[in-house]
Amino acid sequence: NYGAPGDLAASGRGVRVPLQSLDELVRDFRAAMEACLDRPADHAEMASRAEIYANDLFTWEAKARLTVRIYNAVLNSDPLDKFKHYF
Repeated sequence: NYGAPGDLAASGRGVRVPLQSLDELVRDFRAAMEACLDRPADHAEMASRAEIYANDLFTWEAKARLTVRIYNAVLNSDPLDKFKHYF
């Protein structure tokens, strides 16, 4: 749960484990992986949400559309606050 990986797994798109000591990381990663076996349907739903999120924002086509929108906003002197999710 740090930086980009934390954001990618936010909003029910994955399991986030806080930064902590190695022993605590091992414990919490183990628990997260075991939960996948205990509740596979929950994790399948998370995977589906993550796939939709990735396809909406991170394919080359999606990145190109965003880049064009940002360039147009800059050229038109539009405020960039609508892009704050990406920065």
